[in-house]
Amino acid sequence: AYYGVILIDQVGARFFEYHLGELQHSEGVLGDEVRKLKKGSGSSSVGTRGGARGVQGGSRHEKEVAQRNMREAATAAGQFFANKPIRRLFVGGTNENVAQFRELLSKQLQSCIGGTFSMDMTAGEHEVRKQTLTLLKQANLEREKKMVQSLITTSAKGGSATLGLDDTLQAISDKRVQTLIISD
Repeated sequence: AYYGVILIDQVGARFFEYHLGELQHSEGVLGDEVRKLKKGSGSSSVGTRGGARGVQGGSRHEKEVAQRNMREAATAAGQFFANKPIRRLFVGGTNENVAQFRELLSKQLQSCIGGTFSMDMTAGEHEVRKQTLTLLKQANLEREKKMVQSLITTSAKGGSATLGLDDTLQAISDKRVQTLIISD
């Protein structure tokens, strides 16, 4: 019933906590602005005539600032979701940002990730909820399929699973039921 959402970009992140599709709490964190710096190829570069060839100083600085911002966002996400009973976590942003951010999350939060999606950091809460509810439905359907497949496989191998109404009611009567799967 509880799930969380993180929207990430190179500057900051937004965190959302939902219960039964309703927003419970949200928070955001902003890091340093990622500015594009010149590569220093002009004659004004100190110690070089006409600039240094092959120096990627500007892009290296951008990457360092973006990486620092993502580390801070991952730490803030850990603090935001620390005492919240979320079971699934969805991460949104560009594919590159999401991939980098996933690696920075704690193992506990990584194990909760139920999916990722592309979304702009400035998207409204309504858009975020709509997208994540779709992902949540897909994740639940996949979990149910795996559960039913496991039940059928265990029963076919002669394990402790039963199929059919009579055998299931007998197992309930004997108090041997660990998981009960009901189909419409």
